[in-house]
Amino acid sequence: MTPSAPPRSPAPGAAAGSRSPPSPSPSSTAQARPPEVVDSVLIRYAGRISRFSFHLDARSARHIDDWLLAFSRRGGVESICLRSSLGSSGYFSLHSCIFSCVHLEFLELHNGKIPPLPEGFMGFPVLKELKLVRVTLPTNGEACVIAGPNLHSLEIISLYEDDYDWEFGELPCLKDATINLESYAYELDFEEFLARVAQVRKLTIYTCYKPFFVGNLLDTLEYTFVNLRSLFLYTHFRETHSILSTLCLIRSAPNLEELEIEIEGNQNQQQGIEANAEFQNTEWTNDLCANLQ
Repeated sequence: MTPSAPPRSPAPGAAAGSRSPPSPSPSSTAQARPPEVVDSVLIRYAGRISRFSFHLDARSARHIDDWLLAFSRRGGVESICLRSSLGSSGYFSLHSCIFSCVHLEFLELHNGKIPPLPEGFMGFPVLKELKLVRVTLPTNGEACVIAGPNLHSLEIISLYEDDYDWEFGELPCLKDATINLESYAYELDFEEFLARVAQVRKLTIYTCYKPFFVGNLLDTLEYTFVNLRSLFLYTHFRETHSILSTLCLIRSAPNLEELEIEIEGNQNQQQGIEANAEFQNTEWTNDLCANLQ
């Protein structure tokens, strides 16, 4: 937790001073610190909190509403990272005051529930980086949450049971996207979904789920990833549809400079032979991946 100005009476162990220390990285969030430490800092320090990162458990999750209310009332919080280890107790719930944090530039949530959107909410206006990992979204509210005129980086990792349409709002500045959604293997038109991030320069996408593209081989796209320079694919080559879809994505990125493919799981020898034969029979032109470095 990083205050933006010196506290009147800093609590022991709290990060405070005229020179704000760097925000804790997500990997160093305060799992070992009791929530009372945060309460103590908020009571003693009346100024603005610019950055906050915490690893929630069942005990500290009960405090999150009070913390978010304090941040929103003081104004100016720019970075919030909340992870949880609630296990079988489920996801933690965010207070609706999160939508009042209009100065947010970075938001990272793991295993959380976003509340229903307030009337008139149009997204976080200055948000630059959004990470949603197994986050429950309000019904029909995805487009407002996943939108922003200044959003540069987007990461979404979800599960099949989340079952969203994953509608995106306007993302004119999006440069980097990481997408891992089991639900698009079952419910979504994947070609239409990809069109929503077609402007990115860097794309990481997981296409390894068994039902992926079943009944709908992705062989060509009606658009190209003109800006795409770096592509990371997490996939498998056990079946024809996976091979064709991988090549389709590569063909659709004419200016690609970096390509990395990670093969999911183990392939037996017969699968490897079949995959290699399919790959050999696939049309390959001289200009494919011509710009790879």
